[in-house]
Amino acid sequence: MASKLDQLLSDLSGEDELLKIKALQWLGYEMDPAEAPTVLERIRRLTSDAAPAVRYYARLALDEIARRGGIAPETPAQGENEILTLLAHEAPEVRLRGVLSAYHTRSTPLFEALSALLRREDDPWVRASLVKAVAGYRRKLSLPLLIKYLDDADGRVRANTVEALAELDNPVVTARLAEMIDDPEHRVQSAVLTALAKGAGSEGDIRPRLESMLASDLVWLQASAVYVVQEVLPRWGLDVLLAFAERGIKDRRLRGRVANLIEVLARRRERGEEAAPPVRTAPSFADEPALDERDVPTRPGAKR
Repeated sequence: MASKLDQLLSDLSGEDELLKIKALQWLGYEMDPAEAPTVLERIRRLTSDAAPAVRYYARLALDEIARRGGIAPETPAQGENEILTLLAHEAPEVRLRGVLSAYHTRSTPLFEALSALLRREDDPWVRASLVKAVAGYRRKLSLPLLIKYLDDADGRVRANTVEALAELDNPVVTARLAEMIDDPEHRVQSAVLTALAKGAGSEGDIRPRLESMLASDLVWLQASAVYVVQEVLPRWGLDVLLAFAERGIKDRRLRGRVANLIEVLARRRERGEEAAPPVRTAPSFADEPALDERDVPTRPGAKR
């Protein structure tokens, strides 16, 4: 007879979305962390599943496994030469370690190596980290390269690229990001809504969209809206979340996040800190070019 773990892995490979979600929940919260190495790759693949709900619960499972000690943290590489060696490795998990280590080191050789790797990298996990590593250098020559990844096939990569480019506060780039507000990946929607609210300084423009997301029956969509409220802390955020909580929140984890956020927003209101949205001074590239609209490709069918 197949073991519990074997049956769950079989469910992960099946076509039934509900069975996948139930398996992910068990693996995240009930599985012995010592068995994590046998399931991690299967779960990671599901973070790119066609079903948004499966992607959502796959990420939750990975987070919970990491919290419970099932994923050992990698020690950052020390020194530029070691990082360059990792970036050139054939295994994507090793290259990823090199990219993450490069977040804390800045040099021209590293920038060139990261940019070259981004152009040829096939693994979406590595690409998603690379766009942030390259953007961290704030070099104007990296802008055309980064903009290209707004159209990446993987949602993680698109979301990270949105976050990186949003720091420019450039009106042409902002217009390009606005075209992505209906992206099919909820992580990208969250990143775009957060970028537009912070960049434009007018968080009221996103309120109807967030209220619509919270009114959905889809947990992953509700979670995306809560994430945006947490990032932006809009003056109307407390009212929106109180209304959401009063309707009832089925997901236990999301219910806890909302309760904590309501407490934070209530304290801000008591102290009068919500009278005006937080002032955001966005850092810009040291040698940022004056982008022309023609430099920024739009999605097919999008209007200039």
